[in-house]
Amino acid sequence: MLYLYLKHTSISIVTNFLKNHTYTKAYLMDLVVVDYPSEKKRFKVIYSLLAYKTNTRLNLVVYVQETDPLLSISGVYPVSNWLEREAWDMFGICFFNHPDLRRIFTDYSFYGFALRKDFPLTGFLELQYDFNQKRIIQDFVSLSQDVRFFHYNTPWSSVLIKKPTFPIANG
Repeated sequence: MLYLYLKHTSISIVTNFLKNHTYTKAYLMDLVVVDYPSEKKRFKVIYSLLAYKTNTRLNLVVYVQETDPLLSISGVYPVSNWLEREAWDMFGICFFNHPDLRRIFTDYSFYGFALRKDFPLTGFLELQYDFNQKRIIQDFVSLSQDVRFFHYNTPWSSVLIKKPTFPIANG
């Protein structure tokens, strides 16, 4: 397996070369996004390609910030249309020159990007039925305790820490 680390501006040039070159003829298999919220370039975008003539897997790795748009490769690989829409919907990575960049899994009124590490587990909005208005209303989530500290003390912790003693048999 071969890894190529690229700048976010050169992805369309490299994929065009890998698809059209006689000896590679690589095809896009998957697009994977990994989120590192503490890094300067937060997202690691991995394009997985397969060169079927040589049966070689190529992984094109691009690091991008939240505000850096990637060039869309949907002109080179039509299958990337769906994969780029998924990356946009789940992580918020913008693809420049994409023909149809809109949400694919979540509702159009959904706020945020669900697979980011900093996305709250409960979401931002909650739906509830209001008996006075006799309709369903949206309200912001309010948690009474934002940070929870759990202490995992069990009665067995003192037993588990002790090392068992075994009699030593001589000869």
